[in-house]
Amino acid sequence: MSARDQRRLKILEIVGERAIHTQEELAAALIQEGWEASQATLSRDIAELRLVKANGVYRRPAAATPAEADPDEAWIAEGVLRYAPAGDA
Repeated sequence: MSARDQRRLKILEIVGERAIHTQEELAAALIQEGWEASQATLSRDIAELRLVKANGVYRRPAAATPAEADPDEAWIAEGVLRYAPAGDA
């Protein structure tokens, strides 16, 4: 797993455990966990992870709005960071 992917997993962990209101708070939380990232990197990570602000706090989209569809879709959305087609599929 790349350092970028590991950092993004750590971001998801932090956002899932605490109320993060700003990118500065996220940067400070990452530093406490031994990760350092610039504001531009965090901004890209937030966009790629599709984090949203709900009530002023960063959340994963599935956590920001209640799931009304298939519960399996919500479960998959919580676990998938990215996907790519395989070979000739």
